Amino acid sequence: MVVVISLAISTYSRNETWRSVFHLSLDIAHKSPRKARVWNDLGNAFDDLDRFDDALPAYRKAIEMDPLFQRAHYNLGVVFLGNHRFWEAEQEFRIALALDPLDHEAREYLSAVAVIRQRQEVRRCDNK
Repeated sequence: MVVVISLAISTYSRNETWRSVFHLSLDIAHKSPRKARVWNDLGNAFDDLDRFDDALPAYRKAIEMDPLFQRAHYNLGVVFLGNHRFWEAEQEFRIALALDPLDHEAREYLSAVAVIRQRQEVRRCDNK
């Protein structure tokens, strides 16, 4: 009987963890903190909740663990772009493209950043 109760409590606890991608990602990051993919997934979970300030360190941690993790560079670029940090976004998209030249999304975002930066430069010149 004690075993059954113990297993029931364990199952309930695990079901709470699985109730959302976010909670599952947090649990996995806690249990496997040395895996870059885990941190990238946690960044995605934060991003899905529009918690971009929390996604940033998760993506950076993924890159710290695996500097060649292309998708983490791409994801970090997207967060930088959303926060109007265009120069940093451009750098991350360039790295992502260097790691995977066929990533069309990274290429499109890099083009968008170039257009934004060009418009900013035109405005600066017009204000002089």
